[in-house]
Amino acid sequence: MKLKTVLKTTAISAVLLTLSFSNIKYSAILVKADDEKPAMNVEYHSKQDIINYYNQHSYDTDMETTYDVEPVVTPPYSAGVISSNVLENAQSMVNFVRYTAGLSSMTHIEQYYNEISQAASLCNYINNSLSHYPSHPELMSEDLYNLALEGASTSNIAMATYNLTIPDTIKMYLDDGDSGNISRVGHRRWILYPQLSGIGFGQVGGYSATNVINNSRNKDADEYGVAWPAQNTPIELLYNWSYQVSGYPWSITFGEKVSNDVNVTLTNLSTGQVWNFNNNSSDGEFYVNNAGYGQTGCVIFLPQDLTLNNGDSFKVDINNIGISDYQDSVTYNVNIFSLEEKNGLCLSEDGIWNYYSDGNIDCNYTGLALNEYGWWYVKNGTIDWNYTGMALNEYGWWYVKNGAIDFSYTGMALNEYGWWYIKNGALDLSYTGLALNEYGWWYMRNGLLDLSYTGLALNEYGWWYVKNGALDLSYTGMALNEYGWWYIKNGALDLSYTGLAQNEYGLWYMKNGALDLTYTGTVKNENGTFKVVKGHVE
Repeated sequence: MKLKTVLKTTAISAVLLTLSFSNIKYSAILVKADDEKPAMNVEYHSKQDIINYYNQHSYDTDMETTYDVEPVVTPPYSAGVISSNVLENAQSMVNFVRYTAGLSSMTHIEQYYNEISQAASLCNYINNSLSHYPSHPELMSEDLYNLALEGASTSNIAMATYNLTIPDTIKMYLDDGDSGNISRVGHRRWILYPQLSGIGFGQVGGYSATNVINNSRNKDADEYGVAWPAQNTPIELLYNWSYQVSGYPWSITFGEKVSNDVNVTLTNLSTGQVWNFNNNSSDGEFYVNNAGYGQTGCVIFLPQDLTLNNGDSFKVDINNIGISDYQDSVTYNVNIFSLEEKNGLCLSEDGIWNYYSDGNIDCNYTGLALNEYGWWYVKNGTIDWNYTGMALNEYGWWYVKNGAIDFSYTGMALNEYGWWYIKNGALDLSYTGLALNEYGWWYMRNGLLDLSYTGLALNEYGWWYVKNGALDLSYTGMALNEYGWWYIKNGALDLSYTGLAQNEYGLWYMKNGALDLTYTGTVKNENGTFKVVKGHVE
């Protein structure tokens, strides 16, 4: 995994867009309720969550742009088609950024957005100028130019004087720290726009476009308080020239207009250094931008002389936010870490899977852990291949066999709290009925063995008599369920039986295994002849 990219002279152009553009209207996310809402509403993802997501959705930050159809940069012009693996790699990176920020809506590639992004990149390349409204190159067809104009005006666009890659541009958009962009960080806000859904990418030479302003929106995405850097952020997403990041702006968007009286305090939890920001004086640069670059209500602060390093931790306090029905302050921590550090399950040089915390084997950890191959049971920091039984993680209780969650298992399993019913590897608290283990059949109620139950229970083989939670194959007599009284022989419902049977209420007439309250007459058995009236022996 190569994560380091050296950026040289670059230029990016912000999308100067408010909430209405090209007949597309965007509105800020509204959060209204009787009670005040917290000012930050994103899903918290731990370092390990982020590493796990990356392992399952990895991308190559150094992937160069290749083409299924090469662009033609001389008349007659042709935009070309970027290779699908390059597009999917770029999409994976954008989605990783969004996951890191705690957003629920992941993007998907739409072919038309690729076409207009590619046309925009071609047009800017031909003009040798980065513009959202490029001039019409001589001899370019009207159709191609119209695609380019649409793409350039609805995309984040970037250029570089070196061998640009699309992952480079995504990091450039996230940075947005140059003098032309820092006061609004518009590129960043479009990449982190909660409702962003459809996306497209283009590149020709050192010119690139990422289409983000379109009709493809996830209207159910309702996050606000979207911070960057996020609460746990890989330094690989931040660095520009090295693993030390300087001149990097911080931001948070609230989804509604923020008061000009808002203020921020940033504290380095390692050194105790404090930076204060407001519109009157700041220890660095400070901006409030309520325009519609993605999500509105953006607070931006650039700490003076701050260099971000792997392992740094900060506290952010924001007060006087000034949004009706929101809490007026928010506090959150930001931890900078590296994807290259060993965290979680990693394979050591001697071929042993160990559980790491911040690069060191965590011998105190016992529980479930995830890697790219699945969920595993770890004991004292190492996968325990001998373990079979139940184990707990943040999603519930699971059945583990030979150290791995066994999603094929359905049956009973034991933990320190009792015997439980497992379905497809997961504890099923909705199950009530019979279940089998090595000791026999048992009655489960709401997923747990119920040793207090005596009565009938059903499984795939029929109805059975249960006593004190266990199937009782010695029982012969009558038993009751929700459908009435039945005749049981050797623990099983016997639908072939017709004759007399005893319960605590007397002697009764059974027909085809069921109590027959319609029968009046006589019945003969080995004990004599009996008079029956409405099913009951007189």
